[in-house]
Amino acid sequence: MEKRVLGKSGLEVSAIGFGCMGLSHSYGTVTDRGEAIRLIRAAHDRGVTFFDTAEVYGPFTNEDVVGEALQPIRDQVVIATKFGFRNGVIADGPDSRPETIRRAVEGSLKRLRTDTIDLLYQHRVDPDVPVEDVAGTVKDLIAAGKVRHFGMSEAGGESIRKAHAVQPLAALQSEYSLFWREPETEIIPLLEELGIGLVPFSPLGKGFLTGTINEKTTFPTGDFRNATSRFDTENRRANQAIVDLVREIAWNKGTTPAQIALAWLLARRPWIVPIPGARKLAHLEDDLGAVNVRLSRQDLRTIEKRLSSITLRGERYPAVMEALRRALKGRSCVERGWTASPEVTSVLTLWHNLCLTRQDGVSRDPPIASIVGCLPPQPSKSQFPITPAVLIRQRGLSRLGGREVDVLF
Repeated sequence: MEKRVLGKSGLEVSAIGFGCMGLSHSYGTVTDRGEAIRLIRAAHDRGVTFFDTAEVYGPFTNEDVVGEALQPIRDQVVIATKFGFRNGVIADGPDSRPETIRRAVEGSLKRLRTDTIDLLYQHRVDPDVPVEDVAGTVKDLIAAGKVRHFGMSEAGGESIRKAHAVQPLAALQSEYSLFWREPETEIIPLLEELGIGLVPFSPLGKGFLTGTINEKTTFPTGDFRNATSRFDTENRRANQAIVDLVREIAWNKGTTPAQIALAWLLARRPWIVPIPGARKLAHLEDDLGAVNVRLSRQDLRTIEKRLSSITLRGERYPAVMEALRRALKGRSCVERGWTASPEVTSVLTLWHNLCLTRQDGVSRDPPIASIVGCLPPQPSKSQFPITPAVLIRQRGLSRLGGREVDVLF
């Protein structure tokens, strides 16, 4: 397979990587361990050298599966993993304190059955910890030989600049696809300026761009797509136009919609390396076939022109979370000069935990104080459609018993 270098880091990887998350996290059913190991090894047999995981996937089980699968070929592959949540659990909130990073790395090294992590990402910015301290800690781990390269995930421009000044970043991982192009506004130009690679996750729009999902599709219990407006029945119907476009180009090229979506990403920049996931060998082989698809300049112009007439509907996160993420854009509340609103805090806590409950399919009382949102004291209804009834019903959640944490989405 064609190889690419992530930015100016010198880290060479296959042009398409393998995102391992879906084997044990977020999509409802968990892939049988033996089958997952065979699939990971099949990816390597077909030229993939770049494998992505994280301690929170499972939690922990995904790293363990990846470690077992790649142990016999460890010297032939690049393994990326992530830290950034307390106890390795998303619901416990972000935690990038130096001691937590070091502890997380030791756990990841053990589960991955390796002495060195090739690419270590901060999973999400932790506004309680200066990003310079995070970068400095990873720099020390690189000096100690436990990590080779540093990366960040879903970080904003200011955080990227600050971290990069302390320890150069090899890559930023962020959602990017024909279905989600926000990084083009600020992030991609910044990465080009600084010489940082981009690793798009969900490059197939969480499956939508494959053309196998329509308004009649149902998702299993525990599948996170049940909790996002992007996959509401009405929005799936409205967004079918982009699938029709990809299908049309695929037909003309004699290929598949998934390959067109991935080939489009590969054509954007030579330092972009998408990491689609797959749970079936046929899907994996389809994805990897994208390296053989070449989109001409005319193809790209046609796609751009057609996309400009399509208005996509729905957000990639639940509405309140997406509004908060857009407002903060990777900056802490301190940098924004905002203060926490107890009322909105209560609703964000509720939303967050309802989403977690839906994702893992378990009914339980939501844990208190897993999230605290920092917002303007009086957000407008256009920003946050919160009704008085919701506030009253969840008033108890505004009295948070744990340490308050600002989380950026």
